[in-house]
Amino acid sequence: MERPDAIQAQRGRTADLVPRLDFAPALTAGGPLADRVAEAIAQAASYLRNCTVPALVELLADGLHLDTATRDELTTLIEAPDHVGLLLPSSADRSMIDAAATDAGLRISGDTPSRVFSEELRELAAGQPVSTHIYWLHGEHAGARPLCVEAFVADADIGLMDGWLAAGVGTHVALRVRDRAALDRVQVLLAAHADRIPHFMHGAPMQNAASGSTVLYYDLPAGAGRGAVRVEMHHMVATAGSA
Repeated sequence: MERPDAIQAQRGRTADLVPRLDFAPALTAGGPLADRVAEAIAQAASYLRNCTVPALVELLADGLHLDTATRDELTTLIEAPDHVGLLLPSSADRSMIDAAATDAGLRISGDTPSRVFSEELRELAAGQPVSTHIYWLHGEHAGARPLCVEAFVADADIGLMDGWLAAGVGTHVALRVRDRAALDRVQVLLAAHADRIPHFMHGAPMQNAASGSTVLYYDLPAGAGRGAVRVEMHHMVATAGSA
């Protein structure tokens, strides 16, 4: 069994390893919408450029109070940070997102309707369908590691949207697992934490056939030096984005 003081020391370093993932201040601030969208996308790209698999696994281990053996096995199942996702205001259009992506060293590489996130928004909207679109923004890290930002745009009432943006709904960081079997193994390893899978997923991975992805979310509570955060376990059978 791992010593409690060793676990606590490791957790104490998490805030230093992983930058805070919070786009609400940028998206809900005053000023032109284009500037707010550009700031949020720039922050997402910066987050990706500054995170690593060990740091993100440690974030997950901290949030779920995982022991060393579980943390170490998780590390073997994960290939790389895959993407950061965020919800943008409904009035953000393609040209605005494209300009913001260019400023952040990214480009729009594709778009598609969302299945997974739109299901969450439907639940949050008391069962009313919420049409949601994903824009994939791709670029490269200085070390040639591909970067991807998922920008969601939902057709929702402004009152709902303002609340969702302030609460950080849709914000997440995704870890790409090595293969589909690895995603299944992650779920087994984290079976004791199934209550951290969002309700709308009904305890199991969800697929987006349009993008070729299978995803599983874990919502981590706020911890020392950071707010609550959603971590996605992501498997892609195609080459596009995610949920």
